[in-house]
Amino acid sequence: MKMTDGTVREFVGFPHGSAPGVQLRHGEHAGRLLLPARFMTGHYTTIDELQIYGFNNAIYSDDHGETWTSSDPVQAGTGEGTLIERQDGTILYNSRAYYHDQKRYLAVSRDGGATWGEFSTDPFLMEEKNIGCNAAFLRVERSELKDDSFLPPDADSVTLFANPRAVNRSHMTVCVSFDSGESWWHTKLIRESGASYSALAYTKTDGHFYLLYELGEKDPCLYGLNIAEFDGEWLMEK
Repeated sequence: MKMTDGTVREFVGFPHGSAPGVQLRHGEHAGRLLLPARFMTGHYTTIDELQIYGFNNAIYSDDHGETWTSSDPVQAGTGEGTLIERQDGTILYNSRAYYHDQKRYLAVSRDGGATWGEFSTDPFLMEEKNIGCNAAFLRVERSELKDDSFLPPDADSVTLFANPRAVNRSHMTVCVSFDSGESWWHTKLIRESGASYSALAYTKTDGHFYLLYELGEKDPCLYGLNIAEFDGEWLMEK
């Protein structure tokens, strides 16, 4: 893989992600297709090795998907990331990580997803403790909402983050932000018992949000998939 500084690094594994990408809307890279991805820099057999050899990055295309370029990596030890574009054109990358610390790992790009920095962890979001879990991340701008009356007057968007908010894979929860993930307003519990991978979507046709997620009891994937449907008014209820 050719890095943005011109060097070439060899990788083995799977250049893919488990979350959808975005088409950038703001700044000089507007129109770019940007997708979260993950790579391995070696073979692994344990979680400790994942901390060393695994990392997230992104892939992007400026020609409508004809060709793709790999970005620089974010933090080592990450996997299955999600990302959003903010109003100012910066990209916020939110990653699962393999450190047993119940933290979500953050990175920011100011060049359309080509390079990453400002590495941190989110002080509010919680992660499944054993090996982490896939999560869902969605930002919808005010102009894209069918009904924006639930937004605070100074908010340009609503951002949702969903994952199992517990030590183990249970308590599927949606976290609500009105400043593009800088801070979190409150949470809404979707399912108390076992739940796992998830994905978020919004449709302007009916003004509803949709959360697709795995669920089960002893096995959080045992019962297949479920869909939760809700609107902005429900999000505002505490």
